[in-house]
Amino acid sequence: MNAMLITAVQKYCSLNDRERLQRLFTEYKEHFAAIPLGASEVSDTQAINDLVRERITLNNVDFFGNTQHFIKALRKVVNIFVEMSPNKSPNRAKEITDKILRQSSRTTSGCDSYFTVQQLFSAEENYLLKPRGFALPPINIEVYLLDGCIHSKVTCTNLYGLYSMTDINSTSYGSVSKKPHAWLSLDTTVVESTNHSTQHSYRVLSIMISPESDQSNRFSNLNGSDLMNDKQPRSLAKGSTFLKKKYSFSPWKLFLM
Repeated sequence: MNAMLITAVQKYCSLNDRERLQRLFTEYKEHFAAIPLGASEVSDTQAINDLVRERITLNNVDFFGNTQHFIKALRKVVNIFVEMSPNKSPNRAKEITDKILRQSSRTTSGCDSYFTVQQLFSAEENYLLKPRGFALPPINIEVYLLDGCIHSKVTCTNLYGLYSMTDINSTSYGSVSKKPHAWLSLDTTVVESTNHSTQHSYRVLSIMISPESDQSNRFSNLNGSDLMNDKQPRSLAKGSTFLKKKYSFSPWKLFLM
């Protein structure tokens, strides 16, 4: 990231100047929307453990509380595309599936986004950085075939609040504690796009300042309560067109076997 922008962010943060920070993020939004990150690093076991508590969307199909159905669906989709691609090596489908599962881990996306924000704002002394406590949007996964190459795109959003230590200290007294509002609300999104045929991958972080009105969870419009109890995702119903936008067939019958 531009060193001058980092200096400006830290300066306005130390001056407690929220308005100038917001203007800076608006003026240079293209810089804050594509911060380069290294490759995701997490074990296969941790990736699976993370998914147990996640809401996931695969090619616009919801898998809320259905981790095993999601993994099964992902494997089937990858298998279909491997069969359609020139490279049909025996272990290729498993390698691609495992890589997508690792990329979907919130452990690694959360860690990278948290520490990048922490360093950007120098939020170690005057501010406390922590999750805002809202329900998070689902991890979005896209898998598709383009020009004979298998591609995937994994998007994971984490919501943080930068809390002024002064506000925290002033709202705490005796045995009663008032919950302070975030001095700055930050939405972070990690996007990892991969061409599994060429092994080329890029991973970027986007940091956005949420509007002041963001005191309620705008991501809570998804009604997950009824989905959590479904044995099959609703989008697996008869007539579902999981790949219809890009392809002329719908392989959902494979998932219902």
